[in-house]
This record gives sequence, C-alpha cells and structure tokens, in this order.
Amino acid sequence: MNPDSALKARRMSESEMLALINQRAANGGAANRRIGILSLLALWWHRFVERNQMRRDLDTFTDEVLADFGMTWQEALAETKKPFWRA
Repeated sequence: MNPDSALKARRMSESEMLALINQRAANGGAANRRIGILSLLALWWHRFVERNQMRRDLDTFTDEVLADFGMTWQEALAETKKPFWRA
C-alpha cells in the first residue's frame, strides 16, 4: 500500500467523527469533555484539509463530473469557500 492510500484509509469520515463526539459527550466527565474538544478539533482539521483538496481539484473537474456530484461549478466553489467550522 502506498503512503497516500494508507493516509486515506486512516481518515475518519465526518459522520464517524460526529458519532464519536456525541458518544463521548453522552458519557460526561471532564476527561470526556477534553476528548470531545479534541474530537471537535480533529473534525475541523478534517474539513479544512478536505476543502483545501477540493479547491485544488476544482480546476480539474469537468461540468459532467460536477453534475455527477449534483453540483454546478459555482456551488462547488461556494462549498470550498466555507469556513472549516461550518458543515
């Protein structure tokens, strides 16, 4: 396995991160709140990295590829401009 595919395999999806945050928050306690904060920071970092990658890839996408995602070029551009703390 090359390093890029290994990195992608280790990434959690956004829904997995949110589930982890909710699970930890439900358990309560100061230690779990710290873990929840770290999980939230990890989620934000994940969004930041994904949106940067999307910005770089946007120029390579054809209108047909974006249509497969159900987006126009303008919608994709608007998505990449969202701050990382917004879903």
